[in-house]
Amino acid sequence: MNEKHFSAESMAKLRSEKRITFLDPKLIVSKCIEISNFSSGKVLDIGTGTGLFAEQFQNKGFNVTGIDDNEIMVKEAKRLLPTSHFIQASADKIPFKDNEFDFSLMAHL
Repeated sequence: MNEKHFSAESMAKLRSEKRITFLDPKLIVSKCIEISNFSSGKVLDIGTGTGLFAEQFQNKGFNVTGIDDNEIMVKEAKRLLPTSHFIQASADKIPFKDNEFDFSLMAHL
């Protein structure tokens, strides 16, 4: 389990304009949607962090669930995206049944 602690300053850096420009979650999510031919449905964001990619899927009308092994990240994602579902879980032990989601994403871990 990731035990790294984050200050308010380091949490803010995770959603800084510079980082968002570098990661380009809007483009990545748009390409995922284009390639998958899904225009709606349930998405699992593995390693969600603060929910950058989850937010973009949510903005496109998807029902989003995010998992991250860091409790602090999960709390921040819940704060930022209260209408999505986030839980603390490890990517190597995903706590969902097979085929529970229409689409899954694991980016920039």
